[in-house]
Amino acid sequence: MNDEADKQWMADVEARNKQQISIVKAFEAKCKRLYDTRLADYVQKTDEQLSQYEQQLLDAGGQIATERSRFESRQRRLQIACSRWKLEYQKELHSKVRSLQIHSFTHPFTYSFNY
Repeated sequence: MNDEADKQWMADVEARNKQQISIVKAFEAKCKRLYDTRLADYVQKTDEQLSQYEQQLLDAGGQIATERSRFESRQRRLQIACSRWKLEYQKELHSKVRSLQIHSFTHPFTYSFNY
């Protein structure tokens, strides 16, 4: 009788073990599905964010390039304007010096500084 009861008890234990194993496997599968779903969502969201960040970076780079181009253009125009002013100033000064030289040769000992 003990053998019979032991066999029955072992069969019950094995059945419970199999049931527990199947429950654990089902739980594991459920967790894996949930993990995979969340991972896929995370990957999708991070890809979208990365795409947005890349676009923002490209936009910022384009704006910086445009601003730099404008700045360089303005700098060149200012350099040209300064060079022109310098040439005009030198011409005017040269003209005044020349007129003073001519005046000093034609009228020695009279000084006139009329600018």
